[in-house]
Order: sequence, then structure tokens, then C-alpha cells
Amino acid sequence: MGFFDDIAKTLKQGLDTASKKGGEMAQAARLRVDLFNQNRDLESAYNKLGKAVYTHADPLEQASIRVEIDKIKLEVARLEQELRDIGEDPDKVEVNEADRTVTVSAVPPHTETTPTGTTSSSAPKIDLEK
Repeated sequence: MGFFDDIAKTLKQGLDTASKKGGEMAQAARLRVDLFNQNRDLESAYNKLGKAVYTHADPLEQASIRVEIDKIKLEVARLEQELRDIGEDPDKVEVNEADRTVTVSAVPPHTETTPTGTTSSSAPKIDLEK
């Protein structure tokens, strides 16, 4: 019976390890999505501030936008630290060959509005077919 007990013990340890790793990966994925969203919100707040400054908006309105920016920056720092705490690099590039998707980083691409009102993106183009 000792042989089968050893096999059962080894299988249980393997399942426990796989379960723990799966939980860590799910947590890291959730944190990356949250971080991406916070960075997108941060860029939006910077755009609002730029528009408020350009249109000579009320200084109190500009101050409230700056407070919003500071809150978002604190949340971004917290999420980045939480990723580091679980052993993940917040700026890590991930490539999933099975479904041919690429995650470049948690920072959204920068977009600019031209004088004609069209937008352009400086997002890197990644071709997995090469």
C-alpha cells in the first residue's frame, strides 16, 4: 500500500501546486486589466486637464482634475506594487501563441487629436506571423 499512498500524495501535491499557480495567474491577469484601465483613465484625465487649461477654465475646475489625476496615479502605483508583490513585472510582455494574441504592457497607447479632429495612435504594430 505504501507505493499507492506515495503516488496519491504526489498527485495531491501536484494538484495543489497547479491550483495555487492558476490562482496566482488569475490574480495577475485581473491586476493587469485593472492597471490598464487605470492608465486609460489617467490619460483621459490628462486630456481633460489639457482642454481645461487651453480653454482657460476656472482654476477650481483645473484643481479638481489635478486631484483626480493624483488619485489615479496612486491607484496605478498600488496596482503595480501588488503585481510586484506576487512576483510579476507590471510592464511584462506576454505572447500567447495558441490564440496569437499579444499583451504589450499595462499602459494604453497614446492617441493624439489632429487639428482636423481625427485621431492617430502611436501604438506599436506587432506581427506574429514573422
